[in-house]
Amino acid sequence: MWQLTSDHKPRENVTRNRSQNGLAGLRERVEVKMINQHMMNKARRAAREALTKRNARKWDEANRIMRQAAASAFN
Repeated sequence: MWQLTSDHKPRENVTRNRSQNGLAGLRERVEVKMINQHMMNKARRAAREALTKRNARKWDEANRIMRQAAASAFN
């Protein structure tokens, strides 16, 4: 169903059909992706710190951030 071009982006008309409101939906999706990347980085950093310093509070923080990122992904 997805026909990939050389730069591996979905064809524009497929994307346009999917989001009825044109570019607004696309922009929103990009923002969500950015937020999730930021969340993942935060969680990864907290998890790394928890592992290196054996800090249980950081581990809880990493888990909380991951849950938050997952929740925002499905909003």
